[in-house]
Amino acid sequence: MPKNSKTLPIKELDNTIREALAQAIKQEHLDVSAVAKTIASVTGIDSNAIAKWQKQKSTPSAAHLLHFSKFYPSGLQMILAIIERDDLWQLAVENNIPKIMRDRLEKRTAKYKKRGDILRDVTAQKYASPLNERQLWFLDMLKTHGKMQNKHIATHWNVALRTAKRDTEKMLAAGYIHSVRDGGKGWFEGAGIATKDS
Repeated sequence: MPKNSKTLPIKELDNTIREALAQAIKQEHLDVSAVAKTIASVTGIDSNAIAKWQKQKSTPSAAHLLHFSKFYPSGLQMILAIIERDDLWQLAVENNIPKIMRDRLEKRTAKYKKRGDILRDVTAQKYASPLNERQLWFLDMLKTHGKMQNKHIATHWNVALRTAKRDTEKMLAAGYIHSVRDGGKGWFEGAGIATKDS
């Protein structure tokens, strides 16, 4: 997310919103063929409008953006990131708000699945306060795979590699993971596990 996004020119802010919303939609429903129709059934927003957001062909109105974020935690996280209030998202995670939102979504539609949703996991609760969802997912994957790379975050969450690197740099600084080098290759470890650094 760009610095000082609150003061960006309208056109640039629109582009930021379009990109962030497309990523948020991608995160929300895994293995669902008719994502736009599924989100439409939950929110009441026209599926054609949602399909355009998926393809970044249009910017949602403020009302639609807020309405989407009322139901979907990734929408709420996106808005808070755009206005540079990640601290409020961390507070929301601490208070289980994303989990509550997902529980409600599961009651509304059986098709709801959250990409990388590990907030129900003990690991996520342990690390909820200082880390974002990508970082929580990364730590959870370390338990299963042992070794991971920055590119795994970038690919799984559809974010730029520099964003993935910022995620791992923060985890390194906080002591959740450490870097391992072997010749020209490198990876990270978390609490006694190892992960590849691209």
